[in-house]
Amino acid sequence: MKRASLILVGMVAALALFTVPSCTDEQLQRADRVFADANAIGRGVAAIPDGPAGVLIPPDVRCILELLGVTGAAALVLWQKIRSSKILERKQDLAVTLKAIVDGIEQSGIRGRDAVKPAIAEVMKDRDIYGRANAIVDQYKAAANRDLT
Repeated sequence: MKRASLILVGMVAALALFTVPSCTDEQLQRADRVFADANAIGRGVAAIPDGPAGVLIPPDVRCILELLGVTGAAALVLWQKIRSSKILERKQDLAVTLKAIVDGIEQSGIRGRDAVKPAIAEVMKDRDIYGRANAIVDQYKAAANRDLT
């Protein structure tokens, strides 16, 4: 059973780390409320086997209920750690900074772009990030162009 609970906690962690970073502040606050609610529900579900109806619950169902309670608590603790570390906020700050730099370069005119872009490309190549970094910039430009239409 410990392996199953570890798998569930891992799935919750993956969900939090891979789907939440692109959220707005309002969405993050909503996620805070959802995780708190999930924890409360998990505690309630985990308490059912210990209540008066607990003797009527088959052992397999009891185990599932306990896992749900543990998973809800683990998800809340993990979420609180992520939020307290400010990882998501820093990622949003980096994205906004990147967008400002790309926009500034693009708006600097032909002479400015011609002077800056080769130097940036050279630094990216020296640091072995050219392919990834260029793809990120291209992705931002494509998204910005879609927003304009």
